[in-house]
Amino acid sequence: MRSETSAVRPSRALDPTARRLGVSLVAAEEYVRGTVQLLRDVDFVESVALVDEWFDVYGYDRDGIGWYVKLNEGDDGLVVISHHPPERPLTTITGRVIRLLEPTK
Repeated sequence: MRSETSAVRPSRALDPTARRLGVSLVAAEEYVRGTVQLLRDVDFVESVALVDEWFDVYGYDRDGIGWYVKLNEGDDGLVVISHHPPERPLTTITGRVIRLLEPTK
């Protein structure tokens, strides 16, 4: 993933990230964009179709925390639709399982 992230949706990306990490929305957006920059092909889980558009789903462990990341690449760059705890275990194309892991404080 080397494309520029053009937008991060609030309801399924910014809000859950801010709540989970206990940070501001500005810090959550920075964290989400950082996660997207770290994604690689080995983190890919599946593609899903929603309302005639395709979205790619990735599972990622960052800072000891499991994340479900859904994005779409359009003409203006990447749009992050989701960045939240996985609602079920996610298996990447390499067989790595991403589970809900909570941050330790």
